[in-house]
Amino acid sequence: MRISSLNGQRARLLYDGGIVGLVQLANADRLTVETILHNRTSFEMERVRENEHTHEAERRKRLRNLYLTGRAGVTVEEAARLLIQEARAYVQLEHGLANPSWSQLTVGHAEEEEKATEETDKRAKPLSGSTVVRSEEQTSSLSLLSHGGESSSTTERHFHNSLLMQHDRVMTNNDDGDDGTMAHLTIIDVCSNREVYDQFRQVVAKQSSLTIAFGVEQAEVHCHGGRVPSTIGAHLQNRERVPKTTPDRSYTFDDNLYLAGMGVTVKDTSSTVYYIDLQHDTVVDGAEKVRFVRALFSTEQLTITLLDAKDQLKIVYRSRLLPVAEGDQLMVATLQDPRVACWLMQTDAETLTLDAMIERHCPTLKKRIEQAWTGQQRWITPKWTGHAVNHHSPIDARQRCAVECLIVRELMSCVGERLAATGDSLPICFSTREMPVQVALARAEVIGFPVDRERLGALITRLKACRDRIADEARKLNGNRRLDFGSSRAVAKALQLACGAGQKRCRTVRQVLERLDSPLAALVIAHRKIESNLSRTIEPLYRIIRAGSDRVHGRSFCFTSTGRITMHEPNLQTVVKDFTVPSGLGHEFDGECRLFSCRSTFACADPSRTVLLSADFCQLELCILTHLSQDRQLMAALGQTTCKDVFRALAARWNQLEDEADVSEELRNRTKTIVYGVIYGMGARAMAAELQCDEDAARTLMEQFHATYPGIRRYIERIVQLTGRLGYIETLTGRRRHLPAISSANARERAEAERQAVCTTIQGSAADILKNAIVRMRRNLGKYRNVLELSEIRLVLHVHDELIYEVPKNQLSKVAKL
Repeated sequence: MRISSLNGQRARLLYDGGIVGLVQLANADRLTVETILHNRTSFEMERVRENEHTHEAERRKRLRNLYLTGRAGVTVEEAARLLIQEARAYVQLEHGLANPSWSQLTVGHAEEEEKATEETDKRAKPLSGSTVVRSEEQTSSLSLLSHGGESSSTTERHFHNSLLMQHDRVMTNNDDGDDGTMAHLTIIDVCSNREVYDQFRQVVAKQSSLTIAFGVEQAEVHCHGGRVPSTIGAHLQNRERVPKTTPDRSYTFDDNLYLAGMGVTVKDTSSTVYYIDLQHDTVVDGAEKVRFVRALFSTEQLTITLLDAKDQLKIVYRSRLLPVAEGDQLMVATLQDPRVACWLMQTDAETLTLDAMIERHCPTLKKRIEQAWTGQQRWITPKWTGHAVNHHSPIDARQRCAVECLIVRELMSCVGERLAATGDSLPICFSTREMPVQVALARAEVIGFPVDRERLGALITRLKACRDRIADEARKLNGNRRLDFGSSRAVAKALQLACGAGQKRCRTVRQVLERLDSPLAALVIAHRKIESNLSRTIEPLYRIIRAGSDRVHGRSFCFTSTGRITMHEPNLQTVVKDFTVPSGLGHEFDGECRLFSCRSTFACADPSRTVLLSADFCQLELCILTHLSQDRQLMAALGQTTCKDVFRALAARWNQLEDEADVSEELRNRTKTIVYGVIYGMGARAMAAELQCDEDAARTLMEQFHATYPGIRRYIERIVQLTGRLGYIETLTGRRRHLPAISSANARERAEAERQAVCTTIQGSAADILKNAIVRMRRNLGKYRNVLELSEIRLVLHVHDELIYEVPKNQLSKVAKL
């Protein structure tokens, strides 16, 4: 196999489909290759089979996709593009050809192919006076298009290889009848000559706006005992890989990745990109390059545009190109990110991929990319990353940086104009809140959240021992028969539960089991709680913490519909609260040992020197609902200075109880569920499922609640009417969310849009307030840089309405006042 993406399985599929050689694959159309991969596979269809479990269907789809593509997370379309791209790159290097016009032949046109091959062989000239030797297979299937009456310059473009010949200009052949005015990509290596570097610095010093892209490459990975063998399916084998020792690599991160270089382009109409090689010291040493990069981000009058600014800043920090400890003091320049700007105008995820942003906001850019910048090569465009950081690409980092710089510069120009045309609120949100939050989150994610790995491992051991003891006790209560806690049928049979009217099987959710006066039901609840916490949160968290490390690094996702910042890999926002297990499991689980606390494992490595400071907005969403609805009863309940539990106070007013102590825990929880159900726009059916009652009872409870607090219903009706008239809804700070389904003739779609409108005004406003708090705290800390150790005061976590900082213990009181 001559290309890495083509193993024996896919080679057989393509051969059976009519593509018998590499050059024929290079000339094939993407749709043809994709169709062959789809139709020739022996796997079953993607459609879910009858009575098939969802997880089994998803597993089968993943295996099918892995069989077709050879890589996890890659679609068949992307795999087809990659196969064609690698085949073309191989043919170009094999024959010394640069930017040939590939014929888009479909499979089965053998006669036309042979004719084109003969014509090509007659007209092709040897490269640099040497004879190009071709194999029989390549000679029979190579079909570079040659047009009659070609000029010498056109022939030179066909037979110039920018990789083999040191030339900085990427040239293309205009087959679309372009008049030649389209500027081609020019890359200037500024570190190769001292005079060029000095001129580059002078050009940059005069600019008020720059576009930057950091290029990432992947170091070669070796197995124990040598290189990874190039056998079929070797990349799928479970081999222990270790990074190749490369002492000459600078700015490494994530074991085998490194920062290769940096592309810079100025705000003009040219297609010139300046490239700074960060790996090789020539006339400009590494220290001077670091000083230059640091000076750029420290220039207050400069505007820097980056695609996925948060992720690129994380790479800069993790590779130690810039110190993360000085991040807040260092990042003074104004940053722009076209993806953030596009999200402010349209929150739908499918509109935020790079191709979608170009198609929506700058459609003419696509032609320039294909004809003038990528050399008519079919680049695989990543969905949620840029070209420069896509280290899986066969294109070198230098060209990827250059192309991304030009794309982002033109895209940001178009997006910025559209953003300004929406009015004043969105540009203000973009510049004063959303982009500063990206900078703060990048630093927080690189710093990580402190955790005691040994204490977390001990907690896992205790939880597993308790789980096994619960299973043993449940077996005794179940007639010495093993109980399957995950099976609703088995649990219902053990508890002798009867199915309700119209139900095929009994419900054994927590709300149902809590109503039973049965020790076995309590054990089922405890076992499920432990199992769920172990599998979903605690064990994944333990696995992601490296041995010897005292930090866990989450990843924030900011492009949500409501604007709330979520987390994954891992999700530290869903760490379980402290809980207890039923008594009677033995002396080892009595007293304080019944308590399990996952949050207690999060602690600073040296508590005598640093501590965690939590700043919490108490009941933020409820306060926003009260402010927007102006309901007098809600305002009176929240205005009580003696009220310690606002939901208990609301339940007392709702049920006309004079003393809040008379409110039971069940009544309080029901009130809390209804309040947040209103905030989230929950309907009667969802409310019934949450409260474990029928829809009529849930509807009655909601009506009683709205009768007690009538301002809430009036507010909801007003929001729905406003959204229907405008087609979008705004948060308190003016951020918009478009909801076209609000005018849909489909009742279900319209009801969903109405729910989203109410939810956005409350959840979205709460998210904006939290982001403003992050920005203001960062600004306030900067005001006291002379009396505070800013490098030691660090934001380490955000949890919806809570911010957690790691601060020196001797400065705790000062920071708390801010």
